[in-house]
Amino acid sequence: MKALKGTVLNILALALLLLASSITIANASQTRTPFYLRAIATAINVEWSHQADYSLVIMRVTEEGILNNTQGLTVGTWTIDVIETMSIKSGKGTASAQFVMNFYSGATIEGTMTAKIQYYIGTTLPPDVDGKFVGHGDMHVIGDLHLIVEGINAILVFDGYSW
Repeated sequence: MKALKGTVLNILALALLLLASSITIANASQTRTPFYLRAIATAINVEWSHQADYSLVIMRVTEEGILNNTQGLTVGTWTIDVIETMSIKSGKGTASAQFVMNFYSGATIEGTMTAKIQYYIGTTLPPDVDGKFVGHGDMHVIGDLHLIVEGINAILVFDGYSW
C-alpha cells in the first residue's frame, strides 16, 4: 500500500513539474516587438515646487504632447505627472512619474517611470536622464528612458519592447 502511495505521489510530482515547465517555456517564448516612441511636449505646467534648506527642490510637473514613431509620424498623444527632487548643490536628482499614452488606433497604455537626472550646473546643456519605464493596457511595454534635444525641443525617448 505504501509503495502504491509513493508511486502515485511521484507521478503527481512529475506531472506538476511538467506543467510548471511548460508554463515557463510559454511565457519565455512570448513574441517581443521593439517599442520606440518619442514623446514631444506641447504643454508643461509646474503644479507646485518647494525649496528645502536652500539646497533641495521638490516639484510636481505635468506635461502633455504628441507621440512620434521611428518614421517621425505622429501616432498619438501622451500625458505625464512627475514628482522631481533635485539638489541645487550637486545638480543630481530623481524623478518618478505616471504616464498615459493614447494612440490614434484607440489603444491606451498606462504606466510608471523612474529616472536619475544629472543637471549640468552653470551650462545650458539639457539634463542627462537615465530611466526605466513599464506600462500595461492594450499592450505591455518595458524599457529604457532618456532625453534627447532636437533644435529647441527636449524629447523623452521610450526605447524598449512590447508584447
